[in-house]
Amino acid sequence: MSPSPLPARGRALRPALLLSLPVAAACQEREGPCPEVSPAAAGPAVVLSWTSEEPATSRVEFTLDGEDEAIVAPGSTEPSTSHEAVIIGPEAGEPFHYAAITEIDGKDYVCEGDAEGGELPEGMPELAITPPEGGVDEGRWLVGTTMTQPSTQFIVDRDGGLVWARVLDSGLIATQMALQDGRIYGSVFGADRSDDQGQLMVLDLAGEQVDSIPLTSGHHSFARLPDGTVAYLALDAREWTDPDQEETVSVVGDQVVVIPPGGEPSRLFTVWDWLPVEKSSFWDIPFYTQGRDWTHGNSIWHDPEADTYLVSLGAVNLVLEIDATTGEPLTWYNGNRSDVLGGEDAVQVFGGSKPFQFQHGVRRTASGSLLMTMTDGETFGIEYEDQDPGLYETWNFGQGLGDRALAMGGAVRFGNGNTLVNWGTVLHAREVTPDGEVVWEMTAEDGLGFGYFEAYDDLYRGE
Repeated sequence: MSPSPLPARGRALRPALLLSLPVAAACQEREGPCPEVSPAAAGPAVVLSWTSEEPATSRVEFTLDGEDEAIVAPGSTEPSTSHEAVIIGPEAGEPFHYAAITEIDGKDYVCEGDAEGGELPEGMPELAITPPEGGVDEGRWLVGTTMTQPSTQFIVDRDGGLVWARVLDSGLIATQMALQDGRIYGSVFGADRSDDQGQLMVLDLAGEQVDSIPLTSGHHSFARLPDGTVAYLALDAREWTDPDQEETVSVVGDQVVVIPPGGEPSRLFTVWDWLPVEKSSFWDIPFYTQGRDWTHGNSIWHDPEADTYLVSLGAVNLVLEIDATTGEPLTWYNGNRSDVLGGEDAVQVFGGSKPFQFQHGVRRTASGSLLMTMTDGETFGIEYEDQDPGLYETWNFGQGLGDRALAMGGAVRFGNGNTLVNWGTVLHAREVTPDGEVVWEMTAEDGLGFGYFEAYDDLYRGE
């Protein structure tokens, strides 16, 4: 079977069958051993593998078609006679040039060659990407998911197209991915939310699953700290007596569960300790089979500077900043102007600023502002500065476009001031300048929506 024709950059990429045959390669040995090139589990990435007669460290420097700057893929970081490097960057069928470098006693032994990207896995939905002329400035590598059935995990070169993709088994939904320590971490949950199938998949760069961390009762989102601690949102269903109806019903709140490296999970925080039960707008929506949907937590984000978590409770328009050690709420950000959640110490939206509602993907920017998407008839990105006595809106994008996300979303701020806004179930993402100019777009063919996104400048370092 011959490789599929190379899709034009900026045009839609269509799925193809994942090959099990070796990827074609032409290698001219210069000094060092030459690698075998084979498909990775997550096509169109490929794996270069070779052996050396003596223990050595290794790396692969490769350049994509039409580019001059090399990308460095790590091989053996400790002396070994077996070497392997995962090449993430070529699209399906895209040629690339490589130099497999074996280092012994400070001397490089090099084998240069040419190969091409593998094939996309069958079932990968079509993505259409519109990159800017000259390429993106920051966040070239976008890591995310589609919540179709089957659900997928992917990495996109925002200057081109899909460069890494996995298709999950039916019945599972992938919601979020992150790159850390040379591994890919992805949260996966049961599609119908009735079966407790939550897990944090731990994948190597080739896409092979090397570990699984159970996320019992988990949903939506996770945060992995630099020390390996995992925090995630989990359901906390309890019986509650409705004073209006004088009946006892099962009510689903949210908790934050923390798993230390090598340790057991424990509850850090639960809404039951801090909030009165109220019938939110989700109360009569059969979202969870475990009971009435009360707080509808939808994202958790760790602030490394403050060592706190931002927890978004979308159904009650509340964002809590909680201490990562004690679980105590330190700040209550309240989008309900007429409510008193958080009491006198709650930080509310002031002035002519728009109160946030049904917020998703809440995080802080480098300047300390709050960035999120919210839905009020339509979904858009919005930013608030926390200035005494409350929150003041400083930026928004998307009002008037008419895009309404029923779930997921969020926004990521780049160092150049641009913002990547994700419309979740609308299956549309846009990078916009501070002035609102759209400079990059991505849409998906069909499905339940995009999960949460992260963007990286260095794919292999996860930075």
